[in-house]
This record gives sequence, structure tokens and C-alpha cells, in this order.
Amino acid sequence: MTLPYGLALRYGSLMAQPQVIGKTPRWWVVSKPSGMLTVPGRGNYPVLSEWARKELGPVWVVHRLDRETSGVVLLARTENDHREACGWFQERKTKKVYTCLASGLPNAPIIKVNSPIEGAPSISQIEVRETYREGFLARVVPRTGRRHQIRIHLSRSGYPLWGDVLYGGASEIQFAKDLKIAISRVALHASSLELPTGEKFESELSDDFRTWLDVLRKEGQNA
Repeated sequence: MTLPYGLALRYGSLMAQPQVIGKTPRWWVVSKPSGMLTVPGRGNYPVLSEWARKELGPVWVVHRLDRETSGVVLLARTENDHREACGWFQERKTKKVYTCLASGLPNAPIIKVNSPIEGAPSISQIEVRETYREGFLARVVPRTGRRHQIRIHLSRSGYPLWGDVLYGGASEIQFAKDLKIAISRVALHASSLELPTGEKFESELSDDFRTWLDVLRKEGQNA
């Protein structure tokens, strides 16, 4: 039996909307829902930058999240602030923290992955928080900012993210007693962003992610 936990959000009136989680004289900070592009790209999907300019006024996108990834996105309110913030990201002066659900049983509470992506140095630190036979909850701190870095590093380490079919992740998770849950997207959430100014912005887990985690805690078998 497969239960439709975390069904894909429908576009249109039922789709989750971005939430403003921070406002300063320099920044708008929003929590992007899964299913939304950060900037215009391939496919007929809603776009965060277009929503922001309509709802918030002139903004400049500082960084991007994959369409399926939810969580914190920083928007600058002026071109000068945008230029400075982009420099922070390029110089690795910001701290980004992600939350994920992945398959496998890590043999250590902290895993450091140092594995190049497309020839560029790439480092991620994975901090395991909860473990079950069906998978585990982790906090991930990327030390570099390559495209799909967390997804690739987890997959290469033998721990593909739930729902990440591109990198070997499962679209369904099997529990005991013939229970399965459908994972409708990559189980990755940008939980927090800290700027070199000391400002820190946090995004609560999305509804679908919380549902998957609740089922894992209730139905999962302790590792």
C-alpha cells in the first residue's frame, strides 16, 4: 500500500506561496516553496523573482535554489546591495545550512565530503541528526557553492536524498507492514542563511517535508 504523503503541490490557487521571513532596509528574505523557479528558466513554472517584483517592488536575486528545493532566498533591494551580497557568496563569507532526508545508514555522526564537481573543489559537511533503517535526517553545511552540490555529494557517499531520482534517490520509501510513502520532490530544504553582517534568517520546514519526517519518526525502525 502506498500512501500519498507529500503529494506534489498543484500550480495555481492551491500552490504554496512564498513567505516573507525577513525585511531590512537592504534585504527582502523569503522562503521559496518547492516547485518554483528562483529566476526564469526552462519549463512553465512559477518564478520567484517575478512574484517578488510584483508583490515587493524592485528586487535583485542574490542566489538561487533548485526548483524542487524549498527554503531561504536572499533578495537585495538595490543594485549596490546586490553587488556586495553577490561578492559575499563568491568569497564564501555567508553560511548556508540545509536540512535533508536521505537513504542509508551513516557510520559516523559527522561526514565531510571533499569531492570535486565538474573539476572544481567542492566540500560539504553532513551532520547526522536522526537515524532509522529507512533513512536519516541530516543538517548539511556546504563549504562551497557548486550546482547540485549537496545532492551530488550525498549520492556519491552512498546516501541519495529521498525523491532525488536524478542522483539515485527513491521516489517511494518502504516501511514495515507494507507501508510506503511517495516522495514527490527532492527532500532538501534551505533552513538558514547567515550574512557576514551578523544577520541570520531562518525558514521553517515546508509542509511536505514535515509530513515525511513525521512519518519517519512514527513508522521508522531505529537503526
